[in-house]
Amino acid sequence: MIFPIGDTPNPRNYTPWVTWTLMAINIGVFLFITLPLAWVGADSTDPRVVEWLGLLGPGSGFTATTFAAQLSAWDLFVFEHGFRASDPASLDLLTAMFMHAGLPHLAGNMLFLWIYGDNVEHRLGRRGFLLAYLSTGALSMLAYAVLAHGSGAPLIGASGAISGVLGLYALMFPGNRVRLLIFLFPILVRTVMVPAWIVLGLYLLLDNVVPLLLGAAGNVAYGAHVGGFVAGVALGALGERRRWQWPWRGSTPRRQVAADGPIPSAQDLSQAIEQGDRRRAVALFTRMPRREVEALPTQQVIVLADWLEAVGYDASAEELLRRGLSRRVPPAERARVHLALGLSRLRSGQGPLAWQHLRRVEGLDPDPETLRAARIAMAEVASP
Repeated sequence: MIFPIGDTPNPRNYTPWVTWTLMAINIGVFLFITLPLAWVGADSTDPRVVEWLGLLGPGSGFTATTFAAQLSAWDLFVFEHGFRASDPASLDLLTAMFMHAGLPHLAGNMLFLWIYGDNVEHRLGRRGFLLAYLSTGALSMLAYAVLAHGSGAPLIGASGAISGVLGLYALMFPGNRVRLLIFLFPILVRTVMVPAWIVLGLYLLLDNVVPLLLGAAGNVAYGAHVGGFVAGVALGALGERRRWQWPWRGSTPRRQVAADGPIPSAQDLSQAIEQGDRRRAVALFTRMPRREVEALPTQQVIVLADWLEAVGYDASAEELLRRGLSRRVPPAERARVHLALGLSRLRSGQGPLAWQHLRRVEGLDPDPETLRAARIAMAEVASP
């Protein structure tokens, strides 16, 4: 048996209140609704028994009395409030996320949410994380409905929403390391550190995509897991592009067209940077076409990004550096851009995100100064 028990790095001095609250709600539902109802038998005259029996069809071999004897009040609660592809309801998309079939189901989901939720919540913000959790959870159930072909079996569990969190994590923190416990008692019991992109890639492919394609039977909603994960990746791609801000472009200076003279060129901007004239460089940047800015040498891109961040244009600084990574430049220059992005993330308190860039520096043939700065920054991220 192999399962995750932790990850690193994690945000420092941060309490993931939304993650903990979601865990508390799931656990509370299990303790105060699931367990009490599970000990109460179903009434054969309950209309939900008749409705469920009708979905099974006349060939089921049950009567209302014999079928009710197989059920508990909890089963009927699940039938009413779980998500059914044959009778989808908007409210059921929400209620189904907080119900679990048993203690192992609950424990597995809460373990994954506890491990991966804090980094994603820290990046998206509390409200953004809650919205992402609920929306990817709803989308995971809709994906299940498409693949279930009108099944009347109720779907419950937080795994679709948590798969959305895993998709977000895989996109934003692929370089994090996940601590796996290998428990093959008494042969082998040990922990190993594995890159997050490998762990989550195997979760998606081996644990869900392959069984889904093979039509594996059972109580696992593979389609919901895949749908949630894909929704998380898609949301993460859009959010990272927009820096998870609303208004998303609020910290980006608006580009202006020069109406009273020639449009500035890359040469004008380069000259201002060489002269150390930050105010003029930022002003020129707001009036220049993007193609002119992209003509700057890599080192000047880094300097300009630092100046933009210093005056509050964080989104523009990050966009400028990311465009610097998209250019064909020598590995040593790419290393400097990754270092600049990592240090920028670190200054904004996003240590785990900084790690994603800093760890790439070593493999890009950096100059000694760049390598030294990256290692110092990585040590700062890793320190408790």
